[in-house]
Amino acid sequence: MKKRLITAILISFIFLFGYAVFFFVTLKDDEKQIRDEVGHVYGDTNIVEIKMLDGESSAIVIFEWNRGNLGAMTLSKSLFQWQMAEAASERLASPMRDGVFYREFNDYTVFIGKVQGETSDINVYFEEVSEEFSATIVEDNRGRRFWYLITENDDLSNAVVKAYDEEGNVIAQMDEDVFNGARVN
Repeated sequence: MKKRLITAILISFIFLFGYAVFFFVTLKDDEKQIRDEVGHVYGDTNIVEIKMLDGESSAIVIFEWNRGNLGAMTLSKSLFQWQMAEAASERLASPMRDGVFYREFNDYTVFIGKVQGETSDINVYFEEVSEEFSATIVEDNRGRRFWYLITENDDLSNAVVKAYDEEGNVIAQMDEDVFNGARVN
């Protein structure tokens, strides 16, 4: 009888321990796991934004690394962890008018740029759908401002990015000739 009790307690302890480990692993902070995965691929990075998608089963991370390289990474969540699906980065000049990083991923197209001081709004216009999309402007922990737009539109032909000041005046306009830093002189 004593052996059965000890065996039952031991088995209960093993199940309880396994249950606790399972919850610890699955409840680990998503943001920390995502930051760890980006750091694993790119090293020291400045995460600008983490955008959760598809009911929080996937994410797009906007980041800066190596003093001026802007990038985006798509991640998907498995049962226990976040894993990189796709990633790309590009070095851009500081003024926004000198370049726009964009990348077409499987399900999304991402535009990223640096924001000049007087910019208050940024819109991206796609000629194919005759619609203008408002970009999100964020400030990182160092006080620098970036903008990004995540869209399902994959036709970038004749896309135009416009930056506006507080009065609504266009202060910069870029088309696909300056996307990914390529400039036409």
